[in-house]
Amino acid sequence: MAARETSLRLADLIDIPAIQALMDDFQALEPVGMAMVDIEGNVLVASGWQDICTRFHRVHPDTACHCKESDTQLASAAVPGQCQAYHCKNGLWDAATPLIVNGQRLGHFFLGQFFYDDETVDIEAFRRQAREHGFDETAYLAALDQVPRLSREKINRIMAYHARLAELFSRLGERSLQLAQTLEEQRRTARKLTTSEERLQLMIKNSTDIIAVVDVCGELLFVSPAEKTISGFTVEEVTGKSIRDMIHPEDVALVQAEFMEAIAHPEKTRRIQCRHLHKTEGWVDVEVVGQSFLDKDAVKGVIINVRDITERKRAEEKIKASAEQYRDIAATIPGVIYQLQSNRFGSFDVPYMSAGCERLFERPLVDLNYSTLLFPHMHVGDRALFEHSLQVAARNMSHWDLEFRILKPDGQLKWLRGSANPRLLPDGNVGWTGVLLDIDELKRAEQKRHETEERFRLMVKNSSDIIAIIDSHGVIQYVSSAARAITGFTPEETAGQSFRDLLHPEDQSAVQRELQAIMAHPDKARRLQCRHRHKRGGWIHVEALGQSFLDEPAVKGIILSLRDMTERIQAEEEMARQMEELRRWHEVTLGREGRIVELKCEVNELSARLGQPPPYAAATDPPGAGS
Repeated sequence: MAARETSLRLADLIDIPAIQALMDDFQALEPVGMAMVDIEGNVLVASGWQDICTRFHRVHPDTACHCKESDTQLASAAVPGQCQAYHCKNGLWDAATPLIVNGQRLGHFFLGQFFYDDETVDIEAFRRQAREHGFDETAYLAALDQVPRLSREKINRIMAYHARLAELFSRLGERSLQLAQTLEEQRRTARKLTTSEERLQLMIKNSTDIIAVVDVCGELLFVSPAEKTISGFTVEEVTGKSIRDMIHPEDVALVQAEFMEAIAHPEKTRRIQCRHLHKTEGWVDVEVVGQSFLDKDAVKGVIINVRDITERKRAEEKIKASAEQYRDIAATIPGVIYQLQSNRFGSFDVPYMSAGCERLFERPLVDLNYSTLLFPHMHVGDRALFEHSLQVAARNMSHWDLEFRILKPDGQLKWLRGSANPRLLPDGNVGWTGVLLDIDELKRAEQKRHETEERFRLMVKNSSDIIAIIDSHGVIQYVSSAARAITGFTPEETAGQSFRDLLHPEDQSAVQRELQAIMAHPDKARRLQCRHRHKRGGWIHVEALGQSFLDEPAVKGIILSLRDMTERIQAEEEMARQMEELRRWHEVTLGREGRIVELKCEVNELSARLGQPPPYAAATDPPGAGS
């Protein structure tokens, strides 16, 4: 309350123009100055002030301080309901009555400046005051002469009038304050109501449950947007319908009975389960909670909350079948469900294994002693790791997972995988429930895959051809070590580069077309020839065989096998050049028959150098005999 009082300002509670007009009219009847000043000394309304005050006293800093003191400190002694006269420090008479609003002094009503008609004015004192403060003595004394001299009786009547007027202003101020507070409270209440209503609307709009209002006849007056989500019907499609139209025929009687109970007992909430019509999918299982608010003007109906419990009903059905499903799962998994627990001796017992444990361990179960299936036949190299990992899991209460080996009756090893979650038992020991899986075939497959990968790695590593993988953008992802011997580049130097940038500019477009064809037909391998940059400069001829494996997760690229064809192409070019020289030489130096025989010899010799069979059986064959 104190904080609110200090925030009150007189200027906020009065009609300043109206009071100014009232003062001006009164001053015309009685030539005495009046003013309304707030508690901080600010003059809000003034009328009829004397020149000696406005032109002199309130202008000079020293005398102005006396005026300020009169307005605040001296006036503060004024008693509510009375108008008290006092002699200001500038030598004039003033009178003041306080303006009290809500128990708080907000300012004062002032009368002044005047002299009593029965007192003698000390002219010399005012003359000294004029000299002391540098006033124009003549003008100052002329202004002094204009100060009214009133009888004490008139002053008392005027003061009594203004005291009552001040009380009136105080009461009006209090009423204004009360009105302002009432209006502010109403505004706050309205804001709260608006906020509350907006919050309620948002809750209804975003609720996953249907919120509806039903009248006494069962007609839907209001339906929330969740109707569309649960039943497929829009709000417009169901508003105005009877709830009977939305309920399964077999459930109508139950719903109707509960509805009547809700109306008969509005203090109670009713809860039922039924089937709600779906627009396209038959019926939806719902839970309905309702309560009557027919006596509430804002509602005048039964509010119901409809929740889709289809998934919950299905879950309940699943729970009912869980025992049978558990047995089926336990019987069909490639392993067993088991329980294991630590004992007070620091070792472990197996109190339970599901059906199939004999098949898993390939041994008979004797006297339901499951521990005899596991521990005695565990590989000696895995026993310590098995127990240590369980101890760590027990200490940290963390999930346990381990692959280990057991010895079969035929002496062969078998891989198992144990997985379990720990729990603290009432006796303080730790128990696990988990599964033991037969992973023997998986481990063998992993071993075969590892051997295959190692074999492939060695083949790639020792191949004289370059094996490379590029992605769909032509960026090199992998290059075998043969690249260094053929191109001079190390695999690290080419990985991440564009394959196109390593090709002769004249071959780039053709190679790009071939790569596009390879990606378009991943089932076919394509062969191409091009020139590849050598690190020392120049170009080497390569033949590439490529096929797309972009859809293979292990590759995700195009595999290229590149073979150096430089020597073969150079030999072919040399053979062609020599044959052309022989042809020209024979045409010049030998006859036709001799030139043909000698040319055949040269051709056979060049073919032999290339490792190809001679095209002519004998150098003396007649023309056309070898073809």
